[in-house]
Amino acid sequence: MATGLIDKNKEQRDRGLGEVGEAVGRTARGVVQTAKGVYQAAGLVKVAAVGTLAFGIVDFKDASDAVLADPGSIP
Repeated sequence: MATGLIDKNKEQRDRGLGEVGEAVGRTARGVVQTAKGVYQAAGLVKVAAVGTLAFGIVDFKDASDAVLADPGSIP
């Protein structure tokens, strides 16, 4: 593009501008894909955290039920 501007070569200038436009388009698509990946990863982290919390509550409930059934089992 710069060569086309300096030499006043319209074809070179237009080809350079087209290449710049393609690069901008590729960069924009990359940014969008990265943002989608980050959003999806954040969703997976939330699901994992909720699942872990739910299993912890179930484990705690099972343990408390066992203690209530046999209070002598507490060391």
